[in-house]
Amino acid sequence: MKKIKKHVILVPFAEGFEESEAIIAVDLMRRAEAEVIMAGCSALEVKSARNVKVLCDTLLSDVNAEKLTGVVLPGGIPGTTNLMKDTILRNIIIDLDRQNLLVGAVCAAPTVLYAAGILAGRKVTSHPSVAKEFSGCLYSEDRVVCDGNVITSRGVGTSVEFALALVENLTDKDRATAIAKAIVCQ
Repeated sequence: MKKIKKHVILVPFAEGFEESEAIIAVDLMRRAEAEVIMAGCSALEVKSARNVKVLCDTLLSDVNAEKLTGVVLPGGIPGTTNLMKDTILRNIIIDLDRQNLLVGAVCAAPTVLYAAGILAGRKVTSHPSVAKEFSGCLYSEDRVVCDGNVITSRGVGTSVEFALALVENLTDKDRATAIAKAIVCQ
Protein backbone atom coordinates (compact mmCIF):
# COMPACT_ATOMS: atom_id res chain seq x y z
CA MET A 1 0.00 0.00 0.00
CA LYS A 2 1.27 3.46 -0.78
CA LYS A 3 2.04 5.62 2.25
CA ILE A 4 0.10 8.88 2.41
CA LYS A 5 0.87 11.66 4.87
CA LYS A 6 -2.68 12.37 6.04
CA HIS A 7 -5.08 9.44 5.99
CA VAL A 8 -8.85 9.73 5.83
CA ILE A 9 -10.33 6.40 6.83
CA LEU A 10 -14.01 5.51 6.63
CA VAL A 11 -15.53 3.23 9.27
CA PRO A 12 -19.15 2.53 8.31
CA PHE A 13 -21.63 1.76 11.08
CA ALA A 14 -24.65 -0.40 10.25
CA GLU A 15 -27.34 -1.53 12.69
CA GLY A 16 -26.03 -4.59 14.54
CA PHE A 17 -22.29 -3.83 14.29
CA GLU A 18 -19.81 -5.42 16.71
CA GLU A 19 -18.87 -2.78 19.29
CA SER A 20 -15.28 -3.75 20.06
CA GLU A 21 -14.30 -4.33 16.45
CA ALA A 22 -15.48 -0.85 15.46
CA ILE A 23 -14.38 1.26 18.40
CA ILE A 24 -10.93 -0.28 18.90
CA ALA A 25 -10.10 0.28 15.21
CA VAL A 26 -11.34 3.88 15.37
CA ASP A 27 -9.42 4.52 18.60
CA LEU A 28 -6.05 3.15 17.48
CA MET A 29 -6.17 4.73 14.02
CA ARG A 30 -6.96 8.08 15.64
CA ARG A 31 -4.00 7.59 18.01
CA ALA A 32 -1.94 7.20 14.82
CA GLU A 33 -3.32 10.61 13.75
CA ALA A 34 -5.49 9.31 10.92
CA GLU A 35 -8.71 11.21 10.32
CA VAL A 36 -11.34 8.55 10.95
CA ILE A 37 -14.86 9.20 9.72
CA MET A 38 -17.51 7.24 11.58
CA ALA A 39 -20.38 7.13 9.09
CA GLY A 40 -23.82 5.73 9.78
CA CYS A 41 -25.18 3.72 6.86
CA SER A 42 -28.78 4.77 7.48
CA ALA A 43 -28.76 7.05 10.55
CA LEU A 44 -26.40 9.11 12.69
CA GLU A 45 -27.26 7.12 15.81
CA VAL A 46 -26.57 3.43 15.23
CA LYS A 47 -27.34 0.53 17.58
CA SER A 48 -24.81 -2.25 17.93
CA ALA A 49 -25.46 -5.99 18.17
CA ARG A 50 -25.91 -5.57 21.93
CA ASN A 51 -27.90 -2.33 21.80
CA VAL A 52 -25.03 0.08 22.50
CA LYS A 53 -25.84 3.33 20.72
CA VAL A 54 -23.06 5.13 18.87
CA LEU A 55 -23.37 8.64 17.49
CA CYS A 56 -21.61 8.82 14.12
CA ASP A 57 -19.88 11.84 12.61
CA THR A 58 -21.94 11.80 9.44
CA LEU A 59 -24.08 9.67 7.15
CA LEU A 60 -22.38 7.40 4.62
CA SER A 61 -24.32 9.11 1.84
CA ASP A 62 -22.66 12.44 2.81
CA VAL A 63 -19.06 11.16 2.77
CA ASN A 64 -16.80 12.59 0.06
CA ALA A 65 -15.41 9.28 -1.20
CA GLU A 66 -12.74 11.03 -3.29
CA LYS A 67 -10.94 12.11 -0.10
CA LEU A 68 -10.81 8.62 1.42
CA THR A 69 -7.55 6.72 1.72
CA GLY A 70 -9.07 3.64 3.32
CA VAL A 71 -12.11 1.83 4.66
CA VAL A 72 -12.36 -0.49 7.67
CA LEU A 73 -15.42 -2.68 8.21
CA PRO A 74 -16.45 -3.93 11.65
CA GLY A 75 -18.27 -7.24 11.75
CA GLY A 76 -21.20 -8.32 13.82
CA ILE A 77 -24.56 -9.76 12.92
CA PRO A 78 -26.77 -8.30 11.56
CA GLY A 79 -24.24 -5.46 11.01
CA THR A 80 -22.35 -7.36 8.32
CA THR A 81 -25.59 -8.27 6.55
CA ASN A 82 -26.58 -4.60 6.58
CA LEU A 83 -23.17 -3.50 5.25
CA MET A 84 -23.53 -6.06 2.44
CA LYS A 85 -26.75 -4.35 1.24
CA ASP A 86 -25.19 -0.87 0.95
CA THR A 87 -24.30 -0.05 -2.67
CA ILE A 88 -22.51 3.19 -1.72
CA LEU A 89 -20.17 1.19 0.51
CA ARG A 90 -19.65 -1.48 -2.14
CA ASN A 91 -18.56 1.16 -4.66
CA ILE A 92 -16.18 2.75 -2.13
CA ILE A 93 -14.58 -0.65 -1.40
CA ILE A 94 -14.08 -1.40 -5.09
CA ASP A 95 -12.66 2.07 -5.81
CA LEU A 96 -10.21 2.05 -2.87
CA ASP A 97 -9.00 -1.43 -3.78
CA ARG A 98 -8.42 -0.35 -7.40
CA GLN A 99 -6.23 2.46 -6.04
CA ASN A 100 -4.32 0.00 -3.82
CA LEU A 101 -5.53 1.86 -0.71
CA LEU A 102 -6.38 0.31 2.65
CA VAL A 103 -9.35 -2.06 2.78
CA GLY A 104 -9.83 -3.78 6.14
CA ALA A 105 -12.51 -6.06 7.57
CA VAL A 106 -12.89 -8.11 10.73
CA CYS A 107 -15.09 -11.00 11.88
CA ALA A 108 -17.89 -11.67 9.36
CA ALA A 109 -17.20 -8.43 7.45
CA PRO A 110 -14.64 -9.96 5.05
CA THR A 111 -17.73 -11.47 3.37
CA VAL A 112 -18.62 -7.91 2.31
CA LEU A 113 -15.23 -7.64 0.58
CA TYR A 114 -15.82 -11.02 -1.05
CA ALA A 115 -19.24 -9.91 -2.30
CA ALA A 116 -17.61 -6.76 -3.72
CA GLY A 117 -15.37 -9.03 -5.79
CA ILE A 118 -11.99 -7.92 -4.45
CA LEU A 119 -10.77 -11.09 -2.70
CA ALA A 120 -10.30 -13.59 -5.56
CA GLY A 121 -6.89 -15.25 -5.23
CA ARG A 122 -6.04 -13.30 -2.09
CA LYS A 123 -5.13 -14.54 1.36
CA VAL A 124 -7.98 -13.85 3.80
CA THR A 125 -9.28 -14.75 7.24
CA SER A 126 -12.58 -14.25 9.03
CA HIS A 127 -14.70 -15.42 11.90
CA PRO A 128 -14.90 -19.25 11.75
CA SER A 129 -18.67 -19.09 11.25
CA VAL A 130 -18.23 -17.67 7.72
CA ALA A 131 -14.98 -19.44 6.76
CA LYS A 132 -16.61 -21.56 4.04
CA GLU A 133 -17.83 -18.47 2.14
CA PHE A 134 -14.47 -17.64 0.51
CA SER A 135 -14.34 -19.81 -2.59
CA GLY A 136 -11.38 -18.85 -4.78
CA CYS A 137 -9.49 -17.25 -1.88
CA LEU A 138 -6.49 -18.49 0.07
CA TYR A 139 -8.20 -18.94 3.43
CA SER A 140 -6.08 -18.77 6.58
CA GLU A 141 -6.85 -19.29 10.25
CA ASP A 142 -4.22 -16.71 11.23
CA ARG A 143 -5.51 -14.07 13.65
CA VAL A 144 -4.73 -11.20 11.26
CA VAL A 145 -3.97 -11.56 7.55
CA CYS A 146 -2.35 -8.86 5.42
CA ASP A 147 -2.42 -9.32 1.65
CA GLY A 148 -1.20 -6.12 0.05
CA ASN A 149 -3.71 -3.37 0.79
CA VAL A 150 -6.29 -5.80 2.24
CA ILE A 151 -6.22 -6.63 5.96
CA THR A 152 -8.63 -9.12 7.51
CA SER A 153 -9.02 -10.51 11.00
CA ARG A 154 -10.96 -13.16 12.95
CA GLY A 155 -13.15 -11.36 15.50
CA VAL A 156 -13.49 -9.50 18.79
CA GLY A 157 -10.56 -11.40 20.33
CA THR A 158 -8.25 -10.14 17.58
CA SER A 159 -9.50 -6.53 17.50
CA VAL A 160 -6.38 -4.94 18.98
CA GLU A 161 -4.04 -6.94 16.73
CA PHE A 162 -6.19 -6.01 13.73
CA ALA A 163 -6.17 -2.31 14.64
CA LEU A 164 -2.39 -2.37 15.15
CA ALA A 165 -1.97 -3.98 11.71
CA LEU A 166 -4.09 -1.16 10.26
CA VAL A 167 -1.85 1.40 12.00
CA GLU A 168 1.31 -0.28 10.72
CA ASN A 169 -0.10 -0.32 7.20
CA LEU A 170 -1.02 3.37 7.40
CA THR A 171 2.20 4.52 9.07
CA ASP A 172 5.01 2.12 9.94
CA LYS A 173 6.02 -0.63 12.35
CA ASP A 174 7.62 1.83 14.80
CA ARG A 175 4.36 3.80 15.17
CA ALA A 176 2.34 0.60 15.64
CA THR A 177 4.84 -0.62 18.25
CA ALA A 178 4.72 2.71 20.11
CA ILE A 179 0.92 2.59 20.23
CA ALA A 180 0.99 -1.05 21.35
CA LYS A 181 3.29 -0.09 24.22
CA ALA A 182 1.16 2.94 25.15
CA ILE A 183 -1.94 0.75 25.49
CA VAL A 184 0.03 -1.93 27.39
CA CYS A 185 -0.33 -4.47 24.61
CA GLN A 186 3.41 -5.25 24.55
